Amino acid sequence: MFNNSAGTGPLPERLWSGFELHENDLVLEKSAASAFFPGRSVLPERLAERSITTANASVDDESHNATLHTIYRTFGDVRPTTEVLGLINESTST
Repeated sequence: MFNNSAGTGPLPERLWSGFELHENDLVLEKSAASAFFPGRSVLPERLAERSITTANASVDDESHNATLHTIYRTFGDVRPTTEVLGLINESTST
């Protein structure tokens, strides 16, 4: 949830009433567009505590591709995995 985007009070109460929260669900607040930007959310720490190293999913290809398009147009680069790995390897070899 984006910082104070749904008012104030306990985070679970600020979610859309149609969401069904379960006992082990995490509800976290962020203060920037990306919850992974250092210092903007505790999400990276909470995922690491649970040994979660991947966290993206979609119900179908159409939804997945729509998300990639949104990320590409507004937040950052969308690149094939092989290209990203190549960039990482280049940066670690210099």
